[in-house]
Amino acid sequence: MHIFHPEESDWYPSSEKPAIAMSVFKDYHPDLAIPFATDLQYALHEEGRDLTDDEAYRHLLPKYEIPDQEFYTRLRSVEYRQKAYEEFALVKQLKVSGFPTLFLQVSASRLYLLSRGIRIMPLYRQVSSERWRSLTPKPNDGSHQGEGDAQRMAAAFKARMGNQG
Repeated sequence: MHIFHPEESDWYPSSEKPAIAMSVFKDYHPDLAIPFATDLQYALHEEGRDLTDDEAYRHLLPKYEIPDQEFYTRLRSVEYRQKAYEEFALVKQLKVSGFPTLFLQVSASRLYLLSRGIRIMPLYRQVSSERWRSLTPKPNDGSHQGEGDAQRMAAAFKARMGNQG
């Protein structure tokens, strides 16, 4: 593994393959994107896996009950590569400058920046995903129901983080 013997490695970091893997993953389990991203970070930084290698993801597939062959077909497809590049464009538009960055999405066109950096993870784990999901308007209904609650929750979250987000 490159992390333990960098002098013997031709590895180069690239976020394209992990972004494609994330796009594939979100089609299976959109509500588990943060745990999956955490697993990818662990695989890269703790286990020293080369995330540009297709095989770097195999150990996660059983954990999330994703069929190997389907995953790898999608990972190599133009469709999911395009989805990853669309997310890169969104990240650029949102002016994300560091990772992880946490947004609360309350509608198709409204996001609240909650925090930047690794310090968000302990607090994020305390927040009930069901509570957050209940604040999001139903797709395509055009409503803004829950938006005031979302604003209050975003403000409370940032206050708990010491307004560093």
